[in-house]
Amino acid sequence: MLFSVQQGFFMHDMARGIDASIIYFPQLLLTYRAYEHELYFS
Repeated sequence: MLFSVQQGFFMHDMARGIDASIIYFPQLLLTYRAYEHELYFS
């Protein structure tokens, strides 16, 4: 019983982490591109 509850919380955290990565990954990529541009064209 306790194991299934912990597993449920784990799955919930994984789903929330995946949602966050879907939201934040494009922003991270844009930030990286901007940094790369600054690095090469400064």
